[in-house]
Amino acid sequence: MGFWLLFDELTKNEEGFAHDGALRSQYGAAMIANHLGTYLGEEFTPDYKLSEYQGEQGREAMWRETTGNALKWWAKNETRFAK
Repeated sequence: MGFWLLFDELTKNEEGFAHDGALRSQYGAAMIANHLGTYLGEEFTPDYKLSEYQGEQGREAMWRETTGNALKWWAKNETRFAK
């Protein structure tokens, strides 16, 4: 169910982009992915102390990577959990 919430959040971002062409922040999706990682005992969030994750664009890159890591994990493990 948690990954459904993640996909729903990502869909909202895509629909917003399709509507007005403005990129949406991945913050909400990253927070969901982070909570899923905690629940599953996985670490989806990269080390926020690294220089590439500093500043506004760096934070956005970290949020996108967090979401991407969660989606990669789901692609590998979906059959264990989805029924």
